[in-house]
Amino acid sequence: MNSHRVLCYSPYNAWELHGQYEITILHALRLRGNEIKHVLCNGVFKACDIYWDATRPRHAMSCVDCQAQTTSLSSRMRMPFTGLSKYIDSSEYEKASAFSKSLGPENLINSKFEDWEIGEWVKSSVHSHFRASELDFTNSRVIEVYADYIESGILAAYGLSRLIAEFKPSIIFLFNGRQSTTRVALEIAKLNNITRFMHERGAVYDTIGIWKDLPLNSTLVRHYKSLWKSWKNKPLDKNEINTIEDFLQKLQNGKGINWKSFVTARRIGGKRIKNLFKIKSNQKIWSLFTSSRDEIASDECKEIFTNQSDWIERTINIAIKNNQPLLIRIHPNVASKVSTGVNEGELKSLIDLEKKYYKYRDLIYFIASDSDINTYDLIEITDVGITYGSTIGLEMACIGKSVVVCSEASYDHLENIWTVKNKDQYEDLHLLSARVNSKYSIKKEALRYAYYYYYVALSTKFPYVKMTDPHNAVLNYNSLEDLLPGKEEYLDRICDYILHNKEIINVPNISDEELEKNKIIEAEHIQNSFVKKYI
Repeated sequence: MNSHRVLCYSPYNAWELHGQYEITILHALRLRGNEIKHVLCNGVFKACDIYWDATRPRHAMSCVDCQAQTTSLSSRMRMPFTGLSKYIDSSEYEKASAFSKSLGPENLINSKFEDWEIGEWVKSSVHSHFRASELDFTNSRVIEVYADYIESGILAAYGLSRLIAEFKPSIIFLFNGRQSTTRVALEIAKLNNITRFMHERGAVYDTIGIWKDLPLNSTLVRHYKSLWKSWKNKPLDKNEINTIEDFLQKLQNGKGINWKSFVTARRIGGKRIKNLFKIKSNQKIWSLFTSSRDEIASDECKEIFTNQSDWIERTINIAIKNNQPLLIRIHPNVASKVSTGVNEGELKSLIDLEKKYYKYRDLIYFIASDSDINTYDLIEITDVGITYGSTIGLEMACIGKSVVVCSEASYDHLENIWTVKNKDQYEDLHLLSARVNSKYSIKKEALRYAYYYYYVALSTKFPYVKMTDPHNAVLNYNSLEDLLPGKEEYLDRICDYILHNKEIINVPNISDEELEKNKIIEAEHIQNSFVKKYI
């Protein structure tokens, strides 16, 4: 059996949870006869995703603190490492600095150094750095930081290119492949025809996401949607039904997913919400749920509207034209006590919209990002849910609600969700509220997809790292012998995927007898218990 040289570039292991996943897998790969090169950042960059202006501004000791954390983790986990600076010449620092300083604001995004499209590769991190859905190039700080990310990206490209030439890896293993120099590493590996694998936390606790070739963005979601065709006709068995039902119920309570919850308010019931907004009991309600867009702002998404504000305003005008009550729930991650910083630009545009349509306040209800109204109380009274890609749309479909999605989303391909194709079609939004859909069909498809998406596509069980909260974990093995082949099936699957390209998302294999049995189980459960438990 051929062995591999595996290069793992790890600039962000100060986020220790990801480092624990990563180093555990590296040990497992080495125990299977492969050579590992583990490379840390050792104070090379002026800008990186550990220190964002929006959340944790950089200070004089930032690089020292980060190096102390990352080297300590590697040492504690007994993983040898080297620093990226070893592979960068002093003259290359000067070249990177001179190039980044030569760029005007209009050239930052499309900047290209040698054969490297650095401006595009680091763009996503600049959006995250400021929690900005749109970058303001009249802001001198935005220009300065973008230039710093470009300089840092060039240095990473130099160092990784030299490292690849010397080490000659056949595989590179990276955290997410989206953020600044991890994206640079992905692209440099691609230019050198190296097989590329990425990892991230899974969708649920004690799981990991592992995938190939693509950065963590909309292109990866499209890949997962394309694999759904092998799962769409598979009914859920009893265990799968209980699993996805438990997951959806935990989401309501601020648990479930492998990230911090944006649910902060206790539930008071939909009836009280109607009374609060003075909505008549017999009136149909549209609820619009905004998305937190800055992380995917640099993605090449299929957009119908100019931006999210354009979509919201068009929806408001349609509602006014039809005298239709519209609740607008602003995403809690825009500006609330649980948000990751504040998306100032998005917040301002939403405040401006609310002021513009203030005279319609008895018909159009803005619910602030930091409101103490529980989103699930809104769902309870919603007849038509309208989203810009938020996963709340999939949750609504799981309980049989009519859902309209107006931007590219993980669920926009489902047959029982109305996906807007163009602006003219959207003008018929009011007709949807009168359309009679089979709640059973909506629920069945959505529940199957939710299970597939969260528990199959996004998550592979990883019992070796036990999360204590969304940011921290403890190792759940006593010695490296616990990572040997044959000790744990999911670790074996991960290693087989990385080393032998054995698909990690399996095609379901079920007998006709089991298929018919599960159809009955699934139908009975959806009809008799799910909605009552969920709402």
